[in-house]
Amino acid sequence: VWLERALEELDTSLASTYGSRLILRRRKGSTEQELLNVIKETGAKTVIWTSLYEPWILERDATIKYKLNGMGVTVDVEHSYLLHRPDEICVEDTITKGIGSVVHFLECCKRSIGSRSSIGTPIEPPSILHSPSVWPSTCQLQDMRLYVKPVRKDGTVVDWAKNITANGVWKFGENGGFSQLCHFLEANLSHYEKESSRADMPWTSVISPYLHWGELSPRTVLNEALSRGFDAAKFRRKLAWYDYRKSCSFKQLN
Repeated sequence: VWLERALEELDTSLASTYGSRLILRRRKGSTEQELLNVIKETGAKTVIWTSLYEPWILERDATIKYKLNGMGVTVDVEHSYLLHRPDEICVEDTITKGIGSVVHFLECCKRSIGSRSSIGTPIEPPSILHSPSVWPSTCQLQDMRLYVKPVRKDGTVVDWAKNITANGVWKFGENGGFSQLCHFLEANLSHYEKESSRADMPWTSVISPYLHWGELSPRTVLNEALSRGFDAAKFRRKLAWYDYRKSCSFKQLN
């Protein structure tokens, strides 16, 4: 449900900001072949993607990058998925002991790259996006069947997501996520450091789905906190849990 709404918001944003559009494909072959098809249809000269760190994905993406470069296509791989790149984290003293906690993991990150500088500096979005002379074919969002409502035996449709989507409870999309982040930092962060576990108070960040679906980057989140003068030590530890899990897996498999 969230992914469907997020893609809907992305398509709307592309259209209103750049006169562009989102292209959706249900692949018939490999990811590589589908990407090559879109490049041929659009005449694209540059491909940009966000790096993922599972070993089999890294191998797949390296192969695709090599082939695209051979075709004269520039590939730009961005590292915005995690706070710290797994291949840059210093774990020299953990070979026998292992990484015992997320606090220990953060110390490894600091030794490798530093704290603030490692997350980079946000850049402004592009002022324009060039459109192809002929738009490639695309599926409709509903054709992706991301959210299929169950149907009872009597024919009635069950919309289990109605409380998520109704009455503006959630604002989907990048703008919704950024708005929620700003509200949290301005109104609730001071409580969060000591009282985030209180279930009776709205003092959590409420940005988990935006991070999960890539509408917010963890680097953006931390940069916004730091730029407002917050040390946000506990908040950073929470963000680091995802890095911790991914990095441990990366180190073990490599």
